[in-house]
Amino acid sequence: WGPDSQEVLDMTLRTDRLVKDLLDFLDAKVGRGNWVLGMSADHGVCPIPEIAARQGKDAGRIAPETLKAKAAQALQEAFAKDRPMLPWIEASSRYGPWVWLNRATLKEAKVTRAQAEKVVAEGWAKIPGVLASFTRSQIQSRAAAADPLLDSVRLSFHPDHSGDVTIVPRPYYVISEPITSVKADAYRAIHGSPHPYDTHVPLVVLGPGIEPGVYRERIVPQALVAILAEALHLPVPAGAIAKVPPGVFGKR
Repeated sequence: WGPDSQEVLDMTLRTDRLVKDLLDFLDAKVGRGNWVLGMSADHGVCPIPEIAARQGKDAGRIAPETLKAKAAQALQEAFAKDRPMLPWIEASSRYGPWVWLNRATLKEAKVTRAQAEKVVAEGWAKIPGVLASFTRSQIQSRAAAADPLLDSVRLSFHPDHSGDVTIVPRPYYVISEPITSVKADAYRAIHGSPHPYDTHVPLVVLGPGIEPGVYRERIVPQALVAILAEALHLPVPAGAIAKVPPGVFGKR
C-alpha cells in the first residue's frame, strides 16, 4: 500500500507492540542485562508514484512493455532497417528492469551481443523516467570507470539469471504498467532501486556494553555480524565485510 498509507501506519504501530513484547519476554526468560538484540531490514520502499506526484515530486511509471518495444525498435533501426521486424527480444516473465536479447536473431543479423546491448542502452537512456542504463558487458567488466550506480547494479547482478541490459529509474519512478490498464494491485509499492528511500534502513542494537546513542554515519546491516561477535567476546568471522562502527561499545 505504500509508505504513506494507513495500512503501513497500522503495521508500524503493531510492530512497535511486538518489539515491546519481545523485550519483555527476554527480560523475563533470559534476564535483564543478559541478552543482546540486533535488528535491521533488507530494504526500504518507494512511495507510490501517484502519491509522490501529488506531493510535488517528479514521479511516474515506466511500463515494461515500453522498455521491450523501445529496445526492439532501436535494434531494428540500427541493424535491419530495410527488413521486416525481427524478434530481437526474448519473451520473459522474469521480474526486473532487464531485457533478454534473442541470441538466434543476433546470429542471423550478424550482430554481436555487445553491439546490441550498446544500442539498447543508448535508446533506453532517452526514455522519460530513466536515470541510467547499463549493459551486461559493462557490469561484468572490471575495467569500467568508477560509478556508484554501476557498483550498485553489480551487487544485484547474477550471470545466470540477469538479462543483457537494465535500467535504473529516476527517483520516484517505478517499473510498472500504467494503473489505468491493469488491476488494482498495480498500486502496490515496490523497491529495488539504489535511491535512499530504498536503501536507508534501520540498524538497532541493544544490550550490555553497547553505548546508547544515534549514529548517523553510513553503515550496512552486515555490521551486525561484527557487533554481535564483539558483544559475545568472540572473534569476528574472517569473511565479515563490515567492522564494528566506532563508539558502539564506548571505550571498550
